[in-house]
Amino acid sequence: MRKDYEKLFTKLNVPEPPGYLFDRIMFRIGEEQRILAVKRNLVLFSAGLMSSVAAFFPLFNIMRAEVIKSGFLQFLSLVFSDFGIVRNYWQDLAFSLLETIPALNLFLLFGVILAFLTLLKLWIKNMNLIFTRRQLINS
Repeated sequence: MRKDYEKLFTKLNVPEPPGYLFDRIMFRIGEEQRILAVKRNLVLFSAGLMSSVAAFFPLFNIMRAEVIKSGFLQFLSLVFSDFGIVRNYWQDLAFSLLETIPALNLFLLFGVILAFLTLLKLWIKNMNLIFTRRQLINS
């Protein structure tokens, strides 16, 4: 009985897969790997966005307190209250403004804002990549 089965299977033709199937499978695997890498980047960018937002508010409060403490606002208010004096002594006023501005805090605040905007741009770019690739793969 066993020999009959062996004869049956020897006469059976095994279907060959189409030639393009391997290329399509490899392309799909590559696309899935790229989407996975984009998702990892998206998680990192999301964490960076949250941390930059969390760092903005304390830095803003520190900056506000330093501006008030240094007297920068009093010198700046002269521009709007007494423009004649500012016109005559503009160089002294400019030096006074430069001396009283809290440069380090301003630098840190602008750095956090720049980091937020950069991370937001990258986050949006990765979100677009995910949605466009999903649409291409599913169609």
